[in-house]
Amino acid sequence: MNLENILKNNSLSGEDKIKEKIRCEAHSVVIDYVREQGNEIDNPIISINIPKEESHGDYALNIMYTAGILKKKPFDVAQEIFKRLKEKLPDLLMEATSSGFI
Repeated sequence: MNLENILKNNSLSGEDKIKEKIRCEAHSVVIDYVREQGNEIDNPIISINIPKEESHGDYALNIMYTAGILKKKPFDVAQEIFKRLKEKLPDLLMEATSSGFI
């Protein structure tokens, strides 16, 4: 589902629309970043979950799969993906963690 369809979809709740918007933007950002690093990826695994601990925020985006493809530290990849996502989704409060989550 592309971003335009997500926003028009009345069957999704507000939270689901936010989650899908993040997933859609993250998908695009990850593909671009991986390609810039000289690798190919057509369908990255974008895992967005609700953290078990409330202090970890509303959603968690796991960057471990992408870090593995790039053979880089999860934190380094999370920081780069975070910077790019922040440009696309400036209204969302986000941070990159040392364990490779955003």
